[in-house]
Amino acid sequence: MLREKAGICMKGKRTSFLSVLTVLLLAFSTFSAENRKRIQTGNLQKESIQHGGIERTYHIYKPASLKGRKNVPLLIVLHGGGGSGRKMPNLTFGRFKELSEMETFILLCPDGVDKHWNDGRDVNTRHHNIDDVGFLSKLIDLLVSEGAINPKRVYMCGISNGGMMTYRMALECSDKLAAIGTVSSAMPEFLAHKKPSRPVPLLIISSPKDPFVPWKGGYAGFRLWKYGRFHRRGRVVSQADTLAYWLKQNRAETKAHATILPDSFPDDGTNVVMERYPPKNGGAEIIRYIIKGGGHTWPGGKQYMSEKVIGKTCRDINACDVLWRFFKNHSLNLENSNRKTPVADYDKTGPYKTNVKEFPDLTDEKRENRRVPIKVISPVADGPFPLVIFSHGGMGNWNSNIYQAKHLASHGYIVFCVQHVFSDNIITRKYVREAKGSLKERIWKALTRMTVDPRAVLGRPRDISFAIDKAMEWNRSETQFAGKINTSKIAVAGHSYGAATVLTVCGAQPTLDHLKPTLAPGRGLAGDYSDSRVTLGIAMSPQGPGTSRFSKESYKSINKPLLCFSGDGDEQLGADGSIQSAEKRLEGFKLMPQGNKYMLWLANADHLSFSDNPSAWRFPSKARADAQRITKAMMLVFCDYYLKGDEEAKKYMNSDYAGTLTGNIVTKLTWYQK
Repeated sequence: MLREKAGICMKGKRTSFLSVLTVLLLAFSTFSAENRKRIQTGNLQKESIQHGGIERTYHIYKPASLKGRKNVPLLIVLHGGGGSGRKMPNLTFGRFKELSEMETFILLCPDGVDKHWNDGRDVNTRHHNIDDVGFLSKLIDLLVSEGAINPKRVYMCGISNGGMMTYRMALECSDKLAAIGTVSSAMPEFLAHKKPSRPVPLLIISSPKDPFVPWKGGYAGFRLWKYGRFHRRGRVVSQADTLAYWLKQNRAETKAHATILPDSFPDDGTNVVMERYPPKNGGAEIIRYIIKGGGHTWPGGKQYMSEKVIGKTCRDINACDVLWRFFKNHSLNLENSNRKTPVADYDKTGPYKTNVKEFPDLTDEKRENRRVPIKVISPVADGPFPLVIFSHGGMGNWNSNIYQAKHLASHGYIVFCVQHVFSDNIITRKYVREAKGSLKERIWKALTRMTVDPRAVLGRPRDISFAIDKAMEWNRSETQFAGKINTSKIAVAGHSYGAATVLTVCGAQPTLDHLKPTLAPGRGLAGDYSDSRVTLGIAMSPQGPGTSRFSKESYKSINKPLLCFSGDGDEQLGADGSIQSAEKRLEGFKLMPQGNKYMLWLANADHLSFSDNPSAWRFPSKARADAQRITKAMMLVFCDYYLKGDEEAKKYMNSDYAGTLTGNIVTKLTWYQK
């Protein structure tokens, strides 16, 4: 946890980490006015709508030149992280409002929740359940329905976090946007596997010296210079990869038509190269402005912080002018746009709004009041819905698979995320403190202690049975869940240690050989810890033989349909402390009995590709975005068929559909079935 002393000294003054964070992420405040000729404009009008169960606000500017006219263009401008729709025009010296008066278009500046947009970056889980795509899409539909907006001329642009959200909108709502533009931004890794339904004209403004959005890709964020710490804000791909991705999607020429623009303001320390990539074969053009010497700034806008912090602001171009000049040349061909979501898009968020409720103090009286915390994510609708129970990995907690849990809930599943108190992140930290040696040695000892503790190894499957008992109880009596849970259709899913739990409740027998303290008879199989009420299992990084939990004899008693995920970088820890190859996990799958068993083997996926474990940010996985897309889509297909009896879903339980989900890192997969 960062303390107050971890501030940044600027101009001789100490600034708290929180205030620096707010300003650095573009929470633009009032600045002195620039000496320039201004067009008289009015004020933004604040309005709100309900979406996703919360009030969403936005600021709209209707120019005096509108004079009752209908069917005019709409320009949506998205603020950066920490900013707001109301303050966004301040960054541009009000230039978009001036252009609105001159060109007669409506200006819309929405607000992100907590001043941030859910652009898809793997920053934390705070905004993962915020449906910003739905909110912005709803705003467009609302204005179009009122007759004010020409649906063929809706444009969107944004800076930083707002630019990343613009990329996401172009991919998921390309049928509603005629063109987009981004400033000081890059594509989040999460988006790199998605594809727009049509080419989208794109204008990019970026700088090789942007201190917050790395030109070569990696973690976005800023450095606490005095202490050398880096505040990570999720991963983005490089500017080269961003451009290459859109050249492919837009079917544009790959050779740039480059122009060095006049250095109109030599004193600003920047110069500009404009690159034009014309369309071919019915594609869409891309224009890129490279601001050499520039920073994390809006060209022609305000120098909202010191150059030492954010870099220089270019004065050779005005981003507002070049964006609008680009936008006005494009319109949407609605006749050729595809407004229908393909049936096979199982990776997309479902139609249900979701609700989260936490039960941190549940205890199992049958096991000496052992604590079994449960987080419940449920659809906001009448049931009954099938039940999916998640079991986290070692060092994890009930948020370790939250991205999959919320995805399933949005598609009509009640989801329980169980926390196993003898193998979670809390007890792991305790074990680390109690161990001796270097930090690496203490972590290793803590993990070993956790994975051979019978309270964890044999207690985890009993935690799942307790959760099923609780579901049945709540379905009968708890007001919020009464009648909402289909307790005859239950899936158990988990990653790593959670995968071992899944295998066990589906019939695999753990071994006694390595447990400490020893349980009689000391060696051999522990017996049946399965639960007959479980319909199917989903195991990510399931253990193969040779670990402290399973032997070759453990798998033959698995008697449930099972879907497994692993990859060629997914090594496992042997019982003797050795690192075993990923193929050991595949060996475990091959030892399972025939019938309704499936495994997806992902190229370039490693052990941490499959989880949102709270410790995972310390160990970046390049394949995480791709792997998470594949897992959430295919587990939905699996559950829809086996839990809901959806025959349509069965059509997608194959390598042909799974192969369409691959991305830039997980470029291929292998489908095993027995």
